[in-house]
Amino acid sequence: MIPTDSPQPQKRRNSLSSITKAFGHAASGFCLALRSEPHMRFHMGAAFSVIGLGLYIGLSSIEWALILMAIGLVLFSELFNTALEVTLDICIPMQHPKVKAAKDISAAAVWIGATVAGIIGCLIFIPKFVRLLA
Repeated sequence: MIPTDSPQPQKRRNSLSSITKAFGHAASGFCLALRSEPHMRFHMGAAFSVIGLGLYIGLSSIEWALILMAIGLVLFSELFNTALEVTLDICIPMQHPKVKAAKDISAAAVWIGATVAGIIGCLIFIPKFVRLLA
């Protein structure tokens, strides 16, 4: 910690109002990503489709946990990718090879998350479809 001559402000305890504000900011960010990012809308549409299919087929608790974790992984990676891209666009508005590399790597995280989620979905849903058709 850097010493200063001025007294340090006291740490504020988490009050209900500060926690409520934090959730409000998070909800605002999520809604902004939904409005501004076509990929986010696609992922949300896919998530609702998978949830609807899971309700129709009747997943077990463990299957629901895996599906919800997979959905969370994809949404998290998409939100992180969006936040990084917005930040880089503000900090370095011109094209730069390192900015491109950072954005490509961030997009790869989304691709990996979506691939893992797809594999989890296939492992859960394909056997159920096979049993339905048999």
